[in-house]
Amino acid sequence: MIFFDIDDTLLDHQGAERRGAAQFYHQYRHELPYGKADFLQAWEEASEHFYTKYLTGCLSFQEQRRERIRSFFPELLDVEADERFQDYLDYYEVNWRRFDDVKACLDRWTKAGLSLGVISNGSQQQQQSKLERLEIREFFRYVVTSEAAGVAKPDPHIFAYACNLAKEAVESCFYVGDRLKTDAVASQQAGLMGVWLNRLGKELRETDVIIIRSLDELDKYLTI
Repeated sequence: MIFFDIDDTLLDHQGAERRGAAQFYHQYRHELPYGKADFLQAWEEASEHFYTKYLTGCLSFQEQRRERIRSFFPELLDVEADERFQDYLDYYEVNWRRFDDVKACLDRWTKAGLSLGVISNGSQQQQQSKLERLEIREFFRYVVTSEAAGVAKPDPHIFAYACNLAKEAVESCFYVGDRLKTDAVASQQAGLMGVWLNRLGKELRETDVIIIRSLDELDKYLTI
């Protein structure tokens, strides 16, 4: 069984976020004390900061969205912040794209008889929507999100939850994700075979997880 992360593993999340934030900036630039480049950098930092607060239980999923918006528009009330985040979200969703290596690999592994699933932080509805928009939902028997499991990566319980749902022993499952600690190391510590999808060629750290640069490289570790 192979489980996958979604953002920056199957979906080019960073690209979609940059393009969506640029369109959002164009809409609200008259209210912002930033040039475009500075805004995009600030938006990326705010996204990481407040999403981490959600993952650690300091904020709810909706609250981290509101606080992200309020870091740029501090005067907004909850309803106004929700509406403005929706403007960004619309731009972000329009820019969803899958990586070039995704569909062919999923098709090949499915035809070889491997079971595939997803373990992802975030809301069930949005993550399901991503898979449907990318036209890859049909490949996955199980889609487990932190919202459904009640815990978020890197908590080991989300990996155990997914394996139990799939009726698979943890040691027989792979987990593939773009974050070294949150995905590969965390899943390996939970008993799975952790795989770091290092698409950007980041500097390698000392680790005993499998490291690949594209999904095609996973084939040599699978029995297909």
